[in-house]
Amino acid sequence: MDSPPVFDRAAIFKLSPEIMEMILSLLSVPDLARMALVCRAISAIAVPKLYHTILLVDGGDSSPLQRLQCTLFWNPGLLEHTRSLSLRDFNMQLLTVENRVTLDALVNASPNVRSFSLVEIRDRGHRLDLCPTTFKVLRDSVRRMRRVENLHLRTGSFTLRELMEALNDAPSLTSLSIYGYSKVEQGADENDMFYRSSNITTLNLKVSFETSNELEKLIEWPRRLVHFRDETFGKHCASSQKVIIKFLGIHKKTLESLDIGFVLNKRCTLRPLLGGFGSLERLTLPVRQLCIGGGHPTSRKLKAILARNLRTITLDFSLAGLRTGYSLHFQDVHESLIRAIVVAAVEKKASLMAIDIYFAPIPKKGSGLKIARRLGVRGTKYPWDTLDRIKDDIRTHGIQLTYNPPNVSKRQWKQQAKNEKKD
Repeated sequence: MDSPPVFDRAAIFKLSPEIMEMILSLLSVPDLARMALVCRAISAIAVPKLYHTILLVDGGDSSPLQRLQCTLFWNPGLLEHTRSLSLRDFNMQLLTVENRVTLDALVNASPNVRSFSLVEIRDRGHRLDLCPTTFKVLRDSVRRMRRVENLHLRTGSFTLRELMEALNDAPSLTSLSIYGYSKVEQGADENDMFYRSSNITTLNLKVSFETSNELEKLIEWPRRLVHFRDETFGKHCASSQKVIIKFLGIHKKTLESLDIGFVLNKRCTLRPLLGGFGSLERLTLPVRQLCIGGGHPTSRKLKAILARNLRTITLDFSLAGLRTGYSLHFQDVHESLIRAIVVAAVEKKASLMAIDIYFAPIPKKGSGLKIARRLGVRGTKYPWDTLDRIKDDIRTHGIQLTYNPPNVSKRQWKQQAKNEKKD
């Protein structure tokens, strides 16, 4: 009888660094921390993964900044491995002097960060002004972390001049996502000094502007804008998509993707304005706005939407373009809209290659699906069966239909329809 194989405990140390890195990438953070204690060879691979992303959430008395300070005191070089740094739920107005010093040291010791996120806490839902400490953190982050490319800022109210002064010197900053409330500046308007002065190419906004002038100046800030998304829902200061597109006109030679959320009580007005956007390759449209009144745009108007180099159209079924899970019903008019876009693309011989559908209702326990009841027909037709049929039909025209995989079974869908009929 053969003897059982002898396990070589040192075999793991004979693996190449590439194989070892693949193995460690599959481990959880606690397991990765334990592996870092095995030996120096494994620690050299595990530690950079452990400190690749740092997320600090303010915990009051047991502030993570204090714990991080103790760690850095004994290992000051750990933050050289950090590529993503996030500060969440911090109230900058209430930071202690000790925590401010630690925060300053954290920024100084993170030279290789590529992505920086600052989410400031709100006082029971009320807007908080950006305090001087917040602007100091922003200025220090872009001046000392010279490789920051992506910045995510979620805060209270601010003025454009303060924001631009804090970020205009960022040499590597190319993507800015900002959530908050823009206040009108008092006194002389000095924003013209920042006209076409930023290296930002991607702008993602969820900002409530008091005037359309503030939005225009923010759009005019980058030298060249490639990607633009506006997630502001409701009565936007610009009042219509037409005004937003007008502001974006200075970037029509460079803009490659455009995503404008739902503007309350306004019909989609992109049709006569996209012809000059020669670089536009991806366009996202809110379905609710396209189908106001129970119909969809005519073939002539759809052809006007199809810009010269447009490759992909995304039809967003989320209620407000916010991807929150609340979705419109998939109705017959939406099937007609998809088919009409394909016909318009074929007749125009457009460059359209794909239609992407964002339709993802989220099941809820005990109350069916998150679907806007007052906006759709309460039918029992299973949407994904319809999408499968459309996909097969339009494939012959060289246009691919992509959509979210079913996250609701047929049984759940039919049960929801029965519940709505009872209501």
